[in-house]
Amino acid sequence: MSNGATKPPRRERSSSAVRVRRRARQSVLKTNDGKPIHIVHFAAECWPYARSGGLGEAVASLATYQAAARLPTTVVMPLYRQVRSVVNALEPVGGPFAVQLGPTREVARLWRTKDAPRGTDMLFIEHPGFFDRPALYGESGDYRDNHRRFAFFSLAALAALPRIAPGQAILHAHDWHAALSLVYLRTAFAQHPYYRRVPAVLSVHNAGYQGHFPPSTMPEIGLPWELFNWKLLEWYDKVNWLKGGIVSADAVVTVSATHARELQSPDGGFGLGDTFRALRDRLFGITNGIDQDIWDPAHDPHIAARFTSQNLEGKRQCKAALQARFALAPNPRVPVFGMAARLVAQKGLDLLVDPRALIPRPETEIVTGVALAECAAIGAMVGPSMVRQGYPGGFTSAVIAGGAVMGPIIPPSVAMLVFAYVYGGGISVGKLFLMGVLPGVLVGLSLMLLVGVISWRRQYPVSGARFSPRLVLRTLRGALLGLAVPVIIIGGILGGVFTPTEAGAVAALYGVLVGVFVLRTLGPRDLLASLMTGAKTSAIVYLLLGTSNVVSWILVRNQVPQTVARWSLDLTTSPYVFLIVTIAVLFALGTALEAVPIMIMLIPVLAPAAIAYKIDPHHLGLIVVMTVQTALLTPPVALSLYVVSSIVKCPMEEANREVWVFVAAVLGVTLLTAMWPAMPLAIPRLFGF
Repeated sequence: MSNGATKPPRRERSSSAVRVRRRARQSVLKTNDGKPIHIVHFAAECWPYARSGGLGEAVASLATYQAAARLPTTVVMPLYRQVRSVVNALEPVGGPFAVQLGPTREVARLWRTKDAPRGTDMLFIEHPGFFDRPALYGESGDYRDNHRRFAFFSLAALAALPRIAPGQAILHAHDWHAALSLVYLRTAFAQHPYYRRVPAVLSVHNAGYQGHFPPSTMPEIGLPWELFNWKLLEWYDKVNWLKGGIVSADAVVTVSATHARELQSPDGGFGLGDTFRALRDRLFGITNGIDQDIWDPAHDPHIAARFTSQNLEGKRQCKAALQARFALAPNPRVPVFGMAARLVAQKGLDLLVDPRALIPRPETEIVTGVALAECAAIGAMVGPSMVRQGYPGGFTSAVIAGGAVMGPIIPPSVAMLVFAYVYGGGISVGKLFLMGVLPGVLVGLSLMLLVGVISWRRQYPVSGARFSPRLVLRTLRGALLGLAVPVIIIGGILGGVFTPTEAGAVAALYGVLVGVFVLRTLGPRDLLASLMTGAKTSAIVYLLLGTSNVVSWILVRNQVPQTVARWSLDLTTSPYVFLIVTIAVLFALGTALEAVPIMIMLIPVLAPAAIAYKIDPHHLGLIVVMTVQTALLTPPVALSLYVVSSIVKCPMEEANREVWVFVAAVLGVTLLTAMWPAMPLAIPRLFGF
């Protein structure tokens, strides 16, 4: 779900569109007296009026081609604020009408747009209190009254159905937002003669989102408690709207025959495998297609060059333009793969990370491991100096690796960007960044206190120089050339001057130039030694990442993360216990997996549960990032620790013994952040989030 709908540009229609529509076959859906049957779609999204993903475009394309087959076709959706910015004019369809929504009586109005695309009748349900909002589903998380908003939409659309299609009609509901209309159709409206003869179809576009709500919402949406049973709406002590729609439908359709089989499996059904299997011959998989009028490269005005299957020269130009747009090497022999989807296995990401699916080429690059890069860079600069001053190698490794945890917590954070992208919609990256400030500072202070106490108790060497502001200024003045490096990197990236990879190269070149020509401390032998050290460090990092990726692939392939997460979700109904269990599961998996694979596999599992517990998704994201980064310190794998210990030439056993107190300190701050959500939210609230 998303926190808003995009407004895509209207794509121009080619002359082939007319020819395609003329070739559309006439539908065989007719009544006994030969009249075509009216198809009425209930959907939360429809392109180009409002959409957050593929649902809106799928509904629009299906309705368009049904209309082209000479079937009376109507789409009914909420009158969101975004809709008014798209439509040119609206006209009322009848007068206002009352809708009884649980204990309250609401008023609805039905509107029609005069510029519906290609023969489709487009109607909107108006309720300013429910739908005149900045986003479709929520801002910084879902709207708390989404159950009442979309229950009202279902009831109002059903109440308007006889005026929309006074004759024979087929009701076609889409995804969880409209699934409850089928439950109402078979219960609250079942005694009316008109509704008794309305067959109902449910399209499941995304079974990962099911509309989970607490049982206490049953009276608020006007459903009797006897419907809250395992056969209809109850699902692990929650109300599951999609399950209710599946059970109530005459037929259920999904995006392909393969996906229909997947939905009937224990893992592929997102917890509803038994419900899908019970449908038997009422479950159909119809392969999704594309709108050939719009996505025809021979006539598409939005691509760099047009092409056909007989002449692919334009396709080569499109590839070159794409490589230039994203600063890729302009090599025509390197394959380019594009994926427009969320980073989840549900969208086929497992095929991209499956080594057997990759084409091995020397040009292939994998960029990952931000915390490891920090350990390597800081460890190379600080580690040998600490050892020379008398600090043990194990302690030095633990201090540097523990401090690197702060990098992904305090913004800007790549790990937080990954969480926001994998989670989908409803995440404000700015709010997530700001939430990391106070926990990051607490982590830093706790580690500083820990280092001070340990150094004092063990009587580690102390500098004999006294504190002096003049000494601080003199040191700062001498470090100005070095402090320019992060300014170059961050400023160049944020200013759009170069990519992160290019920023690293520019910073390295800057360092060489300063060392050779300004400070004159870097000679040919020193430069060669630095390059050799960098090569060795990079080799160690890539060896660790490669080993970790093999372990990740084995665990992911066997569904271990999802199994562990689902087991943990069944343990409690308390949001605080849920967060503690989440930390434990993430920490356990983080000892063997990288942070990114963990987030890709578990966020789709954790997100619906967090919503059910009414946990702010930004709070969940912060906890996830803090925990998986902490796990990089923990044996048996301990990637960050291994990188630093190899730089300072310390036995791994010694580093393992020292690191546990640092792990405990960071986990303590993570638990405090989980139990005290007001703390990380303090700074975002100052900025109006």
